Amino acid sequence: MKKTDEELMNEATLVKVRVDDLDGAVKFLKEAKEAGSNVKIEFRKKTLYSMLDDEDSCFIKVFGKTKAEHEEELAKELAEEDLRDQKRKAEVQAKVPQWKERGHKLVYPEQEKEWDRCVDIRVSDLYNANELEYALQVMEALDAGKSVEEAIEIAEKYDYSGASWGVMKSVVTNFSKRGPEFYRATLKQLDGRENHYIENLVERNKLLEQGYSLADIQRMKEAHIEEINSIVDDYWKFDINNTTQLTSDIYNVINPQKMQDWKNYVEAQDIKDLFGSVGIRQAYVCLALLKDKLLTEKDVMSYMKSNVDAMAEVCGVLNDMVKFGDENAIGFVKDNFSGRVSKSLLDSCSPKKEETFGDKD
Repeated sequence: MKKTDEELMNEATLVKVRVDDLDGAVKFLKEAKEAGSNVKIEFRKKTLYSMLDDEDSCFIKVFGKTKAEHEEELAKELAEEDLRDQKRKAEVQAKVPQWKERGHKLVYPEQEKEWDRCVDIRVSDLYNANELEYALQVMEALDAGKSVEEAIEIAEKYDYSGASWGVMKSVVTNFSKRGPEFYRATLKQLDGRENHYIENLVERNKLLEQGYSLADIQRMKEAHIEEINSIVDDYWKFDINNTTQLTSDIYNVINPQKMQDWKNYVEAQDIKDLFGSVGIRQAYVCLALLKDKLLTEKDVMSYMKSNVDAMAEVCGVLNDMVKFGDENAIGFVKDNFSGRVSKSLLDSCSPKKEETFGDKD
């Protein structure tokens, strides 16, 4: 005797199943029915039965329409969204000449081509160039002599999503003649790395004001890096096989009160492993140069950024030096490394907890 729908519903076994979409749920129920299993599942708060529901009834329960009707509606929505997207893109492209012209009035003449490239990139990003319009409004306010506080108020009146705030700030910082001033004002506290970044932009803007080209500035920067590299190379050359020289030379950057600790540390390790790496040696040299005031912290950071090995291993080196109480290393960590890096180094090594930095994203 054939069972009624009510009997089939009451006898159905509830099964928990993971499916990606309704098509997956329909497939599961169909296979269960073919296997003779009377089961039911929950999908979007609707109960679907293997012995009672087919594809269309499942779609009607969940979406209120058959699968064909649902797919037709989806296709219509996608077509409409595509038209809206094309319209947005056309509207954005129409603004490109205006954005470029507005920017040319605000940036240094040498930056005009770079500004044009920035506009072309921004119009194809995820934010429909909204952050470019916001940045221009901020730049125009700064150029008109408004305070950075007023400029920040203009920036903050808009809604930002994802990384768009950072993009807007980066555009203002790099292209506005008062960009570095704006950048400083948006941060509660600048760490050494951020400060070096701003100092470089201030220096670049001064040179642009004097009529230097970006190519000239890049050549000057490269020449300065070569000069720094030369100072480092000439200052201290290691003989990896000379353990006495290695241990004694490092004394230059060790707190005298920690000298015995350093000797014990060296004796417990393979000296070649400790100083065999070019990066480690370069980083130790940088700390020594800081102590002897032959390089500034800014120059040391520039050197490290141009020497991948030194930059990659600098944290390990700083950990060693801070551990032995070297004031140059402690100060260098504080001034140039923020967040968990400086906190972990200083917390574990510095005798004065008040000298440590808190986490900073």
